[in-house]
Amino acid sequence: MGEPICLLMVDLDNFKQLNDTYGHPYGDHVLRTVGHVLRQQLRRSDRAGRLGGDEFALVLPGTDLAQVHRVYQRLVDSLSRQPWPHEGPVLSAGAAEAGATDTAASLIARADAALLAAKRAGKGRLMLDSAVEAGGGE
Repeated sequence: MGEPICLLMVDLDNFKQLNDTYGHPYGDHVLRTVGHVLRQQLRRSDRAGRLGGDEFALVLPGTDLAQVHRVYQRLVDSLSRQPWPHEGPVLSAGAAEAGATDTAASLIARADAALLAAKRAGKGRLMLDSAVEAGGGE
């Protein structure tokens, strides 16, 4: 199999609460800052995009699920160091590694399911797709 590639889906926990408590201009500031941190922390080969609302997708070529933890932790650490005038965002994330039979849609569905599992498990955490073995990841 070729080079690994992972999809990391990231969601800002309690974003609606931040907007409601501190106003939409603060929510916009949070989104801009998260975008800036993503650009700073990712490699040139990585791609990040906002899917809408407070959800982002990161395509990480040359990264397997074992390495995704480091990427997630870099993002969390960098966000925690930002000079937030109010409370800052908390990240939940789900990751899936592309397998030989994956399509873009199936990879997105698996990463999204892992993100949902992270939020259900208490937020502020990374969950990995459990189907990685079937995709040849471990």
